[in-house]
Amino acid sequence: MVVSISLCTLPAYFWINIEAVFATQPTREPVHAPLLAPEGREALPEIRSGQRQAIDEIAELNRNISTQQADLKRVADQREALTAKIVSLQNRPFAASVPRLLLRLHLVPF
Repeated sequence: MVVSISLCTLPAYFWINIEAVFATQPTREPVHAPLLAPEGREALPEIRSGQRQAIDEIAELNRNISTQQADLKRVADQREALTAKIVSLQNRPFAASVPRLLLRLHLVPF
């Protein structure tokens, strides 16, 4: 009987105190420079400088990609407009366009 009562009360206790259980879990502290070997501490500023340079280069590459994507969209839009114009010109009746062309070229008297 004692076992059954404890089996019923333990889950209730943990359910009520679940926030306290998760709040007290230790978090991992980052490794600090004093834990590094002397060679590692000497190389750390150079590594950080390299990281900053890589971040700047990646940002510049992202800007270039954005510019190229905008240029590509503009060219694609122009191509689409020209294709639509070509299709509309090809769908014109040939007989109606020839006299106007000949008049413009002054091959037919007025």
